[in-house]
Amino acid sequence: MASHGADIGLLTYGTRGDVEPFLALAAALQCAGLRPRLAAPGTYASLAAAHRIPFRPLPGDLPALAHDMVTRAGTNSLRTVLAVSRFIEPLAVEAFRSMHAWSAGADLIVHSFLTTRAGFELARERGIPSLSAQFFPAFAPTAAFPAPIFPDLPLGNFYRRLTHEIVAQIFRRGGDMIYRRVRRVDPSLPSLGPWPFQAEPASRPLILFAFSRHVIPAAPEWSGIADVTGYWLPGIPPGWTPPPELERFLDGEAPVYIGLGSGSAAGRGAWISAAVAALQRVGARGVLDLGGGDPAELRLPPSILAVRDLPHAWLFPRMAAVVHHGGAGTTGAGLTAGKPTVVIPTSSDQPFWGRRVHALGVGPAPIPIRRLNAETLTRALATVLRDTGVRARAIELGEQLHAEDGVGAAVDRITSLLGSRPTT
Repeated sequence: MASHGADIGLLTYGTRGDVEPFLALAAALQCAGLRPRLAAPGTYASLAAAHRIPFRPLPGDLPALAHDMVTRAGTNSLRTVLAVSRFIEPLAVEAFRSMHAWSAGADLIVHSFLTTRAGFELARERGIPSLSAQFFPAFAPTAAFPAPIFPDLPLGNFYRRLTHEIVAQIFRRGGDMIYRRVRRVDPSLPSLGPWPFQAEPASRPLILFAFSRHVIPAAPEWSGIADVTGYWLPGIPPGWTPPPELERFLDGEAPVYIGLGSGSAAGRGAWISAAVAALQRVGARGVLDLGGGDPAELRLPPSILAVRDLPHAWLFPRMAAVVHHGGAGTTGAGLTAGKPTVVIPTSSDQPFWGRRVHALGVGPAPIPIRRLNAETLTRALATVLRDTGVRARAIELGEQLHAEDGVGAAVDRITSLLGSRPTT
């Protein structure tokens, strides 16, 4: 089968940060002459339409999941797993049926974290290859660092490897249990095969880590099982233009971006008052990204502008620094823009990215959401705005990330995998 014109099924589930990298990949696949199509939560149909990507909606209220993970699970790994399981199980039958129909005719499937089992089984049933796209280090054990949802304790290599195995086993056992229940309802779905990353080499999916080797160097244990491609960052949506009010506001000293994305429900909006106070204390202008869940009406000083859901590719290069929740994609966008970063983790893998930012010397230690107040944020802002070493390292890292082409590397892996298959 020639790779040119091949039909590439892209399968992801989660919040905006799980969908936008797939849109970036889809655009690159189109440029390479392939035919991508995306299955993702229906909430993001308009994003796919803006990028002109064929789209199959999957069920689920993703803002509700994000709210549950932030307000009930936080950074507790067990609660995170339970929150995701509670959300997915009642939707599983409808979702699997939809994915099964969507996968017909695909020549290759690329699946993400929450669709790992489904994507692998669909590819196995149809006799086509699959790839695993991961936005944080998952399913590839290493002694270099613990699994992202575990703390980095000084317990040595055994502890680090064990944390990766624990995450894989929890995910595997929970996912297999849900899949078996779904198949009892609909026996037409493919039977459960081996765990994807313990399958025979010919069918084992290569993992594409969609982050940069300059942020997380490739571990020796990943050789042959995972490639670090670089970030898959979405560009500016076609036809998008900035609001005139924002353009006028940016005609002055560069402000600080502050937004918690899917974590904005944490603290019931208390982060806004802390942000306003901290910006005023350090004498900085600010752009507050309210996302979708905070009050529409706010009384802000003229030095602070409230916005909602602006493309990071356009906004971040115009900022003096960025403050955010530490989502994988948002972290990548801020670092690629060359901006010093403050991470305020609220759930899942976000503390991991906060630790990486600090270890790279491009920002202070992360501020857990429970410790966020005007004082802690003021100290962090003083670091990213006044420490010339931090700012210089952020610029240098941004230049390194700009030199990478993460989606290009992913397209190369896809076309290579298609080209290695026997002609049919």
